Amino acid sequence: MVTQARWFRSPTIVGRAGATIMLSSMASSIAMTRPLIVTMICRWVNWAGLPSATWGAASVVMSGSPSGIQQVALRLFTEHGYENTSMREISEHLGLTKAALYYHFDSKEAIVQSLFEERLGTLEKLAERAEEQPYSAARCAEIATGWFGLTVDDDLRFVRFTIANQAALRDLMPSRDGARDLFERLSSLMAGPDASPAERLKVRMAMMSVNLAAMSSVGLDLTNAEILAAAAETADLILPGFSAAVTGRASVRS
Repeated sequence: MVTQARWFRSPTIVGRAGATIMLSSMASSIAMTRPLIVTMICRWVNWAGLPSATWGAASVVMSGSPSGIQQVALRLFTEHGYENTSMREISEHLGLTKAALYYHFDSKEAIVQSLFEERLGTLEKLAERAEEQPYSAARCAEIATGWFGLTVDDDLRFVRFTIANQAALRDLMPSRDGARDLFERLSSLMAGPDASPAERLKVRMAMMSVNLAAMSSVGLDLTNAEILAAAAETADLILPGFSAAVTGRASVRS
């Protein structure tokens, strides 16, 4: 049987205001040649949920960082469409020369593929860690945290990108079989070895609650917080107690 809400705890981390302040204070003093620090700043930008107007300043810090290039490209692909965004536009928004951009990525296809590969790599490691442990409440919590973290921690940016560019992504995604296999592995690990097919189905439906909420919110005047709240409520209807995984990840960014 699937373990209920008791297996989830909500962590706390620096909030939106704190992240914004830290980004502003560090932007003028961090050297672009320190990739680890730059990557941390990129993550703060995500957690802070900065509006589009502030990304120009943030890109000064992120220039030259593969993570920074990915995030700026992701925003442009979402706002203008993958097909309508060029490498020149990405380099201009980053304040980079095309040569500097091409040093990290030789095409926009390479940027998108790197985003998918990183996410699949994260899920693969999550599955491997879980498979080394016996079924337990702690293992379920770790899987849920990792799974929802990929969607919630970047403020739904990746999900919105995939929604806005479905046609283009058909040829850009790495193996669909690999993504499907990972989803099936993780959902089975969460459901447990004795779960019935119906119970496994419920786990899968609950795991997809945030993705489906983001897709269904297109055209609706809703904040990300409202979308996540609806996703959590829906997850609870499918599998009582599962919403803690959604709200727990959301609390990291609040």
